[in-house]
Amino acid sequence: MRKVILLTSLLMGAIPVFSQITTLSDAELGFGLEAAMPMKGLKETNKTGIGGSIKFAYTIPNTFYLSPTFQAGFLTFSGKPIPSDQTQLLKDTYRPVVIIPVKAGMRYTFAGGIYGEPQLGGSVFLAEDNMGEPDNAIGFTYAMNLGYQTLPGLDVSLRYEASKFVNGDVAMAGVRIAYHFTFRRQEIY
Repeated sequence: MRKVILLTSLLMGAIPVFSQITTLSDAELGFGLEAAMPMKGLKETNKTGIGGSIKFAYTIPNTFYLSPTFQAGFLTFSGKPIPSDQTQLLKDTYRPVVIIPVKAGMRYTFAGGIYGEPQLGGSVFLAEDNMGEPDNAIGFTYAMNLGYQTLPGLDVSLRYEASKFVNGDVAMAGVRIAYHFTFRRQEIY
């Protein structure tokens, strides 16, 4: 717990330093770590998911605020223990689930690096049923990100994401911490 508090303190302390940079890139590529808490569909059977993602954004020339984005990643949710009676010696768990979302969005950056980003796309749902057979599905996904990005570098965002699959709907609240590498910089006056 101390390590988490120390890391958070260091990241929050770095935000004012990076926010003083006065360059903006046309294109950026970011790599991030993600965590997501199931809210619907997986809430009763799976724990908080962890994973990673890659995101590409391109700022439309002459608009420092509007950027189309493309994001792909994965989240893996381990199964919670199945409640059992006292006579059972082995503890069973629910099946683990992997979700692979691929989304396109439009990020609008407000003053100070705060942004909003709606996204649409699709997700692949990978799991096994109770008999060990594949229970995979492809579904429609939509998400809304609210975040803060320094120039260049750190990107922290909160997200609500929902997916509609044939075998049920899944919704989650997540957080993404990433670092974005920038290309071709221009000065902001």
